[in-house]
Amino acid sequence: MASFCANPSLIELHLANMSSPINRIPEELLVMIYEHVTQVDRGSFAYTLDGEPERHAYIEARGAVRLTHVCRHWRQTALESPTLWTRIDGRSSERLNTFLQRARKVPVSLYADVDAEDLDTILHTVPAEQLRRLDLHLEPKEEYIVPLISWSAPNLECLTMDAPRDDYPNAAKPLGRVQLLDGQADALKALALQFVGTWVPSNTFPSLTHLHLSFAFRANAQTHDLLSVLGNTPNLEFLLIDQQLYRRDDLSSIAGPIVLSHLKLLTLARIAYTRVMNLLRYLSIPEQCFVRCHDVVINPAYGEGAPGPLVETGPLRHATRLDLGPAIEYEFFLVVESEAAGFSMWAHMDDDESSWDSWFHSLPAMINVSTITSLHITIHATHTFWSPVLRHMTAVTELKAVIGRIRPTLPHPSDTFCALLSEEPILLPSLQDVYVQGFYCSGDLATSLSGLVDAVAFRARAGHRLRRLVIQPDLNASQAHNLVGQHTAELAGLVDGLEVLGPGPDLCGFEVRDLWQVDGQDRYWREDSAEFKIPQIADTW
Repeated sequence: MASFCANPSLIELHLANMSSPINRIPEELLVMIYEHVTQVDRGSFAYTLDGEPERHAYIEARGAVRLTHVCRHWRQTALESPTLWTRIDGRSSERLNTFLQRARKVPVSLYADVDAEDLDTILHTVPAEQLRRLDLHLEPKEEYIVPLISWSAPNLECLTMDAPRDDYPNAAKPLGRVQLLDGQADALKALALQFVGTWVPSNTFPSLTHLHLSFAFRANAQTHDLLSVLGNTPNLEFLLIDQQLYRRDDLSSIAGPIVLSHLKLLTLARIAYTRVMNLLRYLSIPEQCFVRCHDVVINPAYGEGAPGPLVETGPLRHATRLDLGPAIEYEFFLVVESEAAGFSMWAHMDDDESSWDSWFHSLPAMINVSTITSLHITIHATHTFWSPVLRHMTAVTELKAVIGRIRPTLPHPSDTFCALLSEEPILLPSLQDVYVQGFYCSGDLATSLSGLVDAVAFRARAGHRLRRLVIQPDLNASQAHNLVGQHTAELAGLVDGLEVLGPGPDLCGFEVRDLWQVDGQDRYWREDSAEFKIPQIADTW
């Protein structure tokens, strides 16, 4: 106050600041603004797991420091708000100590990127009972696990061990079993072990709801190793297993299925096809669950033969929507959905001479296709399976089809499509709405359209008149309407509604639908939104 008396202008400035609108905001509301600015959500936060994690949540939390330099009032309010200081970027010891002091006794989260010899030191910097989340970015070295074996944090909710995608020096040997956190993991709800090389945890995790297990490229992880972990997670809701390729799988020691009755989302990524099927065979999951099998591989060079059938699992039983994106012979994706469950697979063969054609022939034996009402497909010159597959789809009312490109000496895909619509006895007898994209890729559009008119007329005469027909040829708008216009009157008499579209958004584009965003899946780690998108299958129009 003496300094104010010596300089009356400072008193006036101080009084003016105190009476300004921004400083009349109630402190509770001001703190909420601070939390928004620093991206502090008291309930949760997440960052991307990819070997080089995007630590936005920790970096943005450091914005609280800037708030303390605006004015005296803002500084005092920020310093009296311990929740602003609970996300600690531990790469600076000075920052760590400052945030920890200002957080007082409030539970904190800590990020650490340290060498093996410094890990034990930083683990004991934060009071163990105060730590709720620990995110470690580590090098792929076995000695990192040593401090985490005897260290205990009784209230720890989330543990992340994130390492680069490098090989471990002894990754080929069988995986060992390790008790983490001095065996005290009862409070742990989320565990991410990225690019594990030589061990898996042997703890019992009664509260665990989120589990990410990603293995080093040459890690000798067997299905029984995974099941040994999953058998200790009775309340698991979200499970991601990443990278298991090209090693023989020993199933001899597996006693029986592991029941995950609370599972909501299962993601299997970059895993050999046989490994995916082995794991699904020994997991009992709810019917209302989403299963994503992404970047699944069959590699004959590693002893894998033709793909076997899908393992029967809950989400395949009562599907109402089916997307089939088979394109070039060695790649495809499949999405099976109901209102509360789904199964998706993007798979490919590392052998251009192989084909999925015979696998698709047996699709009705793998999926209950009789309940499908919405069907979304691509038609390509090499496909021979559509007629026997569609024969079982009696409930389909909506068909979306992408017509692939012509190949010399092979049937025209548009001819194949028209033949399916006009096959006798009628395929898809309940069909009402048809959407066709890329109907003219090359060749004679008039001939292609004539075939479509004949197919639609055949269905109308057989008592299966279409309600709606929408066509998006591979032409500009004026070309499309001029050429299709020759058949407009004829088609209009055969269907209740006809539309011809020019260039624009894909009429029959394959997209991931909102129902695959399961509530809670990003509670602890932000998923890379591009990682599990439906791939851009080659050879489409």
